[in-house]
Amino acid sequence: MKQYNDAARLVDQLKARIPKLVHYADDAKCTLMANGPLGDIEVVIPAEEDRKNRQQKAIRLRFRQKKCTLEISRYSGKPVGSNGRKDLGEWTKKVVALDPGFVFAAEDKVALDDLERLAMRHLSEFLRICDAANLPQVFRDQVFKHLENVPPSDFEAVTNKLVQAGGTLEYLKYADALFELLFVGGLLQPGGQYVEDGAPLSPFSVLNAKEPVEVADVKQYVEVMNKLIRRYKYLQRPLEQSVLPNLFQYMNRWPEPQREKIVVASGLLMAQGIASASALQSLTKDHLIKNDLSANVITLVFRAYLSSQPMEHLAAALKRGGIKDLPAFFPDNKRDDKTIDEHFRKAGLPQVAEWWTKRQYASLKETVITQLKEMLENGDSHADIVTAIRTRQEEQPLPETELVSCIWQGLISSIEWSARQDQNEALALREITNFADIIEPFCNGPKTEVALINTVQVYSYEDTRIIKAFPQILKVLYNKDCISDQAIIYWHQKGSKPQGRQHFLQSAAPLVKFLQEQESDDEEEE
Repeated sequence: MKQYNDAARLVDQLKARIPKLVHYADDAKCTLMANGPLGDIEVVIPAEEDRKNRQQKAIRLRFRQKKCTLEISRYSGKPVGSNGRKDLGEWTKKVVALDPGFVFAAEDKVALDDLERLAMRHLSEFLRICDAANLPQVFRDQVFKHLENVPPSDFEAVTNKLVQAGGTLEYLKYADALFELLFVGGLLQPGGQYVEDGAPLSPFSVLNAKEPVEVADVKQYVEVMNKLIRRYKYLQRPLEQSVLPNLFQYMNRWPEPQREKIVVASGLLMAQGIASASALQSLTKDHLIKNDLSANVITLVFRAYLSSQPMEHLAAALKRGGIKDLPAFFPDNKRDDKTIDEHFRKAGLPQVAEWWTKRQYASLKETVITQLKEMLENGDSHADIVTAIRTRQEEQPLPETELVSCIWQGLISSIEWSARQDQNEALALREITNFADIIEPFCNGPKTEVALINTVQVYSYEDTRIIKAFPQILKVLYNKDCISDQAIIYWHQKGSKPQGRQHFLQSAAPLVKFLQEQESDDEEEE
């Protein structure tokens, strides 16, 4: 034990000589030593020669903050001898006890000479510099003091204490430090590591949540932050723009259990609308993408988010946060749609996989529609258009029902409508008859055919220029082998869309009756 104590004393002695912060004034050097949060401060005014008596004078102050004492050491050199040699001078030292607040006793203050007063001015100025450098630590200690008698498991009491402390502490100025304490229990330095100043970690932080991690447990810590932000609304912006991005940026430095707690808390904050999903952009850095770290982190964020909100809510939050490209969170060799879909399904988040797939389908559909319109405008043959669609379908497949829908939209949007409404119905029938041979190769089976009828129904409902021509359009598509009589009858009986349903069922009733009678006649002939 004695050896350990001796070693500890030696370490303290070494730290008392290691500079932590150095400031050079015009005539002095000021140094903060590394021996603890309240390290010693040394001010040295080097010797200058007095030209009259050739005597050197110097001063060194050593302010021991822990003991609240000031050592004043003076150096006086001796005059140069007749032989031209300068004799060694000597140091004298006196120790002055200071009251808290850096206040001299009256008799000590009066006894200071001009050089000592100059050194004291440098010390006072340097103390202000040190305070500025250590203000986050001072803020941390003040927060700890407010929480020192509160049980960490009493979340309501912790909330009340933090809200109360906001009346005296500068939360706006030290918002980053405050959230670092609430998330990880201590201050972080650049690089994501704890500030090493000997201070203990806070007994209350997200990192103190249970293991294995439970969303309900972490939610209690998040609720404390939620109430604090609702009381001090100015805390929300630094949380979104600084704290969460920094935590995500250095996510690789945290062990997995601690990482999971931080991520789950972040996801819950986003779900409650306290933080923006834009913070996730920090996860697209190369050092986080490798080894699937970023992909696993966003998966945890999504799972926590979806524990209290639906997928539509998450999708809207991602859109507002500018998160448009999920593959950016995956390594280069895992950025294809199939791999991303499988990743979220294996993680138990099929709703994310389905949302992403639908989103990709929407993008692909827009691409098909745009390409189709361009080829029609360029006068490409219908055979070339069909070939181009098939080639794209092989490279980036869409479900057949989605494909036939976007082919219709691309073709119908290429029509140049007349300003006279009485001409548009005939124009639509003529154009649909013309480009039906582009649709027909992709109408493969009843499901696709019913999807095409519904696409025509919804389009006619939204664009009333051709609403009256709906049964004639069905007849054209039927005659061009794009849809079958069975598909039309099924659609009429139970497959129609709700948009304008009664109108379209009624207008198509004569055609359906004709097809049913024709089908009955065919059966009788057989």
